[in-house]
Amino acid sequence: MRSLSNPIVSREVGSRMRNWPATLVLFGFLAVVVAVAIVAYEAERSTSTNAFDAVTAVEGAQVGRTLFDWTLFLVLLLIHFVVPAVAGAAIAGERERRTLAPLQLTLVRPRSIVLGKLVSSIAYVMLLAVAAAPILAIGYLVGGVDIGDLLRAAVAVAFTALVLGAVSILCSALSTRVQVATVAAYAIVVVMTLGSLATYSAVAIIDDRQGDDPVDPPSALLVAAPLATVADFLAADGTSDSGPFHALASLTETEDASGRTERGQFWPWSAGILFAVSVVVLGVATRRVRAPGAHDR
Repeated sequence: MRSLSNPIVSREVGSRMRNWPATLVLFGFLAVVVAVAIVAYEAERSTSTNAFDAVTAVEGAQVGRTLFDWTLFLVLLLIHFVVPAVAGAAIAGERERRTLAPLQLTLVRPRSIVLGKLVSSIAYVMLLAVAAAPILAIGYLVGGVDIGDLLRAAVAVAFTALVLGAVSILCSALSTRVQVATVAAYAIVVVMTLGSLATYSAVAIIDDRQGDDPVDPPSALLVAAPLATVADFLAADGTSDSGPFHALASLTETEDASGRTERGQFWPWSAGILFAVSVVVLGVATRRVRAPGAHDR
């Protein structure tokens, strides 16, 4: 409740929602999500019809699941693009406009400034996710998706926005220009996501050339990628045997003593590490805005 009463949150959310770029981003976000949802639905439905051009209940569930997975995957990808731009400009924008020093001299604590900027950035991202929720709910209406899947999707979106938002806020706190902060935030997000996948792939290629044993790169190489964590979290129940989350979760699979493949062992500790890193990062950002410096005046 303290975050909701934060004056930074009230000001940021109100000013952002009154700007026309926010409306354009929302429109473009929904346009891309709807386009991909239509393509995923038509592609899966075309392969699920029988000779009478009818879809059975099982095939309908598969269509709904495919629509849900690909739509949610796209939402998560778009969050990777939106969060660095929104959160990266949060504190650096104040410093560039020379309004950060007066804000630091008020009764608002540095921690409240940082958390307010983070919450307001995440609030905008969650607005985009809520706008896409009816499209995700189509999978529930068609079949193959239950309420638990929708709740897990909400947790995945919030967690991804939190981790990426914390990193972007740090870049914003350390920078004096919005452009520098945004570029740095995007660079770190690319390293966290694509860099982790590239490292994992490189280790897999090296492992494959060293012998005939099964290729088994350590899943710890993917701990920096929030997308790998949420993929293992979403695919842990095994309800989806295809799609983007299935492909990513297969990279973090483990085997028990009997050789049976298991999922859901990666996300608890990787999520804990990412959350701890986010807390530390926010602490560093708080120290950075604790008192006005020469660059803030």
